Amino acid sequence: MNKFKWIATILTSCLVVSLTGCTSAIPELTEEEQDMVTQYMADALLKYDVNYQNSLLEEEELAIALEEQRRKEEEAKLQAEEQERLEQEKIEASQAEEIETTEAPKYAGTDEMASAAGIEDVEFDYLGYELVSRYPEAEGDELVFAMTPTEGNELLVMKFNLANVGASDCEIDMINLGTTFAVKVNDGRYASTLTSLLENDLSTLVTAIPMESGTEVVLISEVSEGTQIDSLILYVRAQDGNLEIQLQ
Repeated sequence: MNKFKWIATILTSCLVVSLTGCTSAIPELTEEEQDMVTQYMADALLKYDVNYQNSLLEEEELAIALEEQRRKEEEAKLQAEEQERLEQEKIEASQAEEIETTEAPKYAGTDEMASAAGIEDVEFDYLGYELVSRYPEAEGDELVFAMTPTEGNELLVMKFNLANVGASDCEIDMINLGTTFAVKVNDGRYASTLTSLLENDLSTLVTAIPMESGTEVVLISEVSEGTQIDSLILYVRAQDGNLEIQLQ
């Protein structure tokens, strides 16, 4: 306040001198009146300075608020992603535990896989497996969907041939059947097979197989890169019971 009052005093003095030199019609101010003018100008200058400082503060506060909001949104996004990851791990662990603690399933070959899965007039034939970094591996305009593994893993693709051995076309709808699959590699735990948009994915297969014809289907899982597969067990969970098949 003292600074502005000092500035106002100087401006007032200059104004008085200027006005005195211009005309004699302007009366000379008394000391009290000069103090009043000085006070008025100091208040005006102080008000202007306060408004200016407030404007700067408002802009700074707005920038801080926006940055804080951005930080909170980013934290919320990361927390949501982490929660989703934990929930998925919990589901997979629960499924694995459920399989391993379920009453011991019957052991069988692929010849019983069709009946266990709830499909009639079809025979399963296991064709083997492959480890790939992408499935299907082919690229082109006709390729609508392809699967890739998560970092550090590769895809385990188990292949089967479905042969229609009935007297008419065979309709297959695995989604409505509700059959699910899991796989155990070596001495590991059971892990549910991946579901996809692939037309030949057995877990979501909806198709018709003409009489005396067949089609190749796959079940896909993930394993760590460089895994040497010594044993491979497929677990079939269906409405009519559970089936464990030694593929390798």
